[in-house]
Amino acid sequence: MKFHTDQHFCIGHSHYLSGKPCQDYALSYSAENFACVVVCDGCSTGKRTDIGARILGLSVLQFFKEREENGLQINNDKDIYYLLKSILADRAHMLKLENSDLLSTCIFVCVNNKRIISRVFGDGVVAVKFRDGSIKAEKYEWINNAPLYLSYSEKDIKQLEDIFHKGENHPPFSIEIKLSVDVPPIMHYLDLMDAMYGVRTFLDLSFNNDEFLKEIEFISVFSDGIAQFNNCHWMEVVEQCMAFKNTTGEFLKRRIMKVIKNCQRNNKYPIDDVSCSVVKIKHD
Repeated sequence: MKFHTDQHFCIGHSHYLSGKPCQDYALSYSAENFACVVVCDGCSTGKRTDIGARILGLSVLQFFKEREENGLQINNDKDIYYLLKSILADRAHMLKLENSDLLSTCIFVCVNNKRIISRVFGDGVVAVKFRDGSIKAEKYEWINNAPLYLSYSEKDIKQLEDIFHKGENHPPFSIEIKLSVDVPPIMHYLDLMDAMYGVRTFLDLSFNNDEFLKEIEFISVFSDGIAQFNNCHWMEVVEQCMAFKNTTGEFLKRRIMKVIKNCQRNNKYPIDDVSCSVVKIKHD
């Protein structure tokens, strides 16, 4: 089993018109027996969150790369959560950044020959394309577009919890599972505390199933901008972005640019910034 990765991110229509920078970031890494893909999305109402998204993404990638190289395994959700928070705080202190600079979502997937680790801190989409061409995707979303950011302090989390409890009586975090545009979704819901330490995706729930891993050809992670193309269903955009013609070089970048150009011909475009990172699994 070998891995090949690529990533791409681009500015959305609303940020382009308002003169804001692209606040999304995507990066990836692949070695002979390991790959990691990451996307981060800085909060539009924060400060220098374009910088924060990059710092978070680079920190996550380096964190898991070092552990893979040293043969260290971390399974506990709280361990991952607190170690990443500690690394992020160190980076912020070194660069004299404020907490409002670090408000960014993050989705990552790490895979080796034996298992997959994935977590969602915030919102976005994780999608898998199987060797038979079928796709399974999960869209993660916080009510009122108010994600629980990894950089939040305990005070911030308490305030967010109070806001959710004063609102409607349904959980603030939703997972929408889609197999195709035409198939009705399966919905799951989580309370704030259940999602606080990072949400495991369906990939984590299947990591002991060797047959499941053997059937995967591509794993993609997207920021929530993939669900904000005007007049497009998010699953349709995901399917188009994973319809790779070839996988040499910057194969994801070429594909995303092609999808956006095709959309623009029909007066469709990404309203928000979009980031995506993908790993192709080549089986022996």
